[in-house]
Amino acid sequence: MSRNSRLHELQVINDIFIKISKIGDTERICSLAGRAVHEFNKDCQVLVSLYDHEIDAIRIRVVIGLDTSIGKTAGIPELAFTDEIISQRFLTAISFRPEDLGENELLLKSGRLEPFSAGLYELLGKKLPTKTCRKIEKILKPGDIRVIGLSNEKRVFGSIYILAPSGKKIKKISTIETIAGYISKRIDELYTKKALLESEHIFKSLLRQASLSYQSLDEKGCCIDVNKVWLDTLGYSYEEVLGKSFGDFLAPESVERFKKNFSQFRKSGEIHGAEFEAVRKDGKIVHILLDGKIENNQDGGFRQTHCVFKDITAQRKAERKSLVNKKLLRSMVDTITESVYLMEPDGKIVFINEAAALRLNSTIEEIMDCPVYKFLPEEIVLSRKKKVELVLSSGGPLKYEDLQRGRYYQHNLYPVYDDYYNQVSRLAVFSTDITEYKVSENKLKWELAVNRALAKLSDALIDSNNSIEIISNLVLSTSKELTNSRHGYVSSISSETGDNVVHTLDKMLKGCNVPEQYRKLVFPKGQDGLYPKLYGHSLNLKKGFYTNSPEDHPASGGNPEGHIAINNFLSVPAIVGDELMGQIGLANSKNGYSNTDLEAITKVAALYALAL
Repeated sequence: MSRNSRLHELQVINDIFIKISKIGDTERICSLAGRAVHEFNKDCQVLVSLYDHEIDAIRIRVVIGLDTSIGKTAGIPELAFTDEIISQRFLTAISFRPEDLGENELLLKSGRLEPFSAGLYELLGKKLPTKTCRKIEKILKPGDIRVIGLSNEKRVFGSIYILAPSGKKIKKISTIETIAGYISKRIDELYTKKALLESEHIFKSLLRQASLSYQSLDEKGCCIDVNKVWLDTLGYSYEEVLGKSFGDFLAPESVERFKKNFSQFRKSGEIHGAEFEAVRKDGKIVHILLDGKIENNQDGGFRQTHCVFKDITAQRKAERKSLVNKKLLRSMVDTITESVYLMEPDGKIVFINEAAALRLNSTIEEIMDCPVYKFLPEEIVLSRKKKVELVLSSGGPLKYEDLQRGRYYQHNLYPVYDDYYNQVSRLAVFSTDITEYKVSENKLKWELAVNRALAKLSDALIDSNNSIEIISNLVLSTSKELTNSRHGYVSSISSETGDNVVHTLDKMLKGCNVPEQYRKLVFPKGQDGLYPKLYGHSLNLKKGFYTNSPEDHPASGGNPEGHIAINNFLSVPAIVGDELMGQIGLANSKNGYSNTDLEAITKVAALYALAL
């Protein structure tokens, strides 16, 4: 590298560092990042994506280096590019949820400019049709695709993609990694600052309306401030509490636990579900459940704690294993992610946070002083009204789950009492998105079903009295049942000829109208030494695969005239060591194939290989 080249590189890095440190607009940061990377690779295309709070998704923000004629050349009118920034319509299309990153999340957290071999379809979040992506790839002819994440240890903010034309190499990789690392740090700082400001504002607003005891402690654990509910719960006056250690109001067996927890609290920055025994002024024991977070000053040092606790004395025995109180307390602290609103008995909203407004597909201004039922899905309005009536009549809290617009939620309804009239005047509603938990639960149920099927199949496969035909039919029936497939076949590889001998295909051929010369059960390798067409693809790769668009798959050779239509296809080779033993092929699953299906059949194929 020449001296001038190195000086130019350092100048570019220095310039972007100075500019970004003064910018609070993430949109401009993305643009600067894309320009800096493109500065070193002018013959490449650079895409920058970033998390969008408004749509709760990662979307492409900036595209640099794309010819404006690409949309017309590819015959794709929606790709109306400007010189540097992709069109709004295309921006909206190319977005995906953070939870959809899957295996790419680890890739985007590495801090390195990693090869991205999945192709343009995966790169664009599977938001464009595969045919459209192929058209673009034919024009761009990317020979090398690299990606580096904009992230911290906990989450991915976005990414930088570089598409190098065939025959070109991506330059200044270490420099790009340095720039991406600094941008990640800057974006993390901006997000953290915004979250803290919003959290403090909403948190304090909620505490004024909540029926929970609130306390703020200094770095020694002494009380800076408490609310009226705190004073009523423990029976002290404000003057008797201020400046005293919180440990002074605890039973002896809870004091040491508080000191230990408080030390850990200061290190971690938050505390959840800590239970203590407090002592009222009259000597009575009060069981409390406490949650809290640390508020730091501008220099990052300790400023004070914000804690809330609930008196759980009455219901401690009955609700010991319940998570109702814990979720309530956490929602009061973590107001950024939780949906919280306060409503009157007739449903009129008197307070709502941004998360709840977004979940109701509206804004705070539009919802305030309006009945919540106006913004709920029509099919759950009647059920929600009955839940509210139950809380009003019983005077107690209510916890339940429901399904809204394809996502699962857990709701906690709490009555807020009017001290003067001693009756329920409002209801506090806390809602949590538990879709991820439900998905995990369904996954566990699926894995249990697979394991049961494998156990049942194992018993049959180890029976030495069973012939290859019987074993093949057992394997096929199990595979079809697990994947809800209509058709399939099971074969074995001849050790003498290497031919792929199908043992179950004769039943499927009865439904075909193919000419007699194609109605065969033995499939040899081609002259190139490879098994032909789509059915041979997994044998050649020695790896399972599936496709829900068989006609578009590169290995597809088409079907003989009269053959049944193949809507989707999954195939897994049966292998022992590195030796091909056989194959399982499946077609026409009702809902298409997925990675879950492929994983299940891979396990079946492993058993089948051992049986062979």
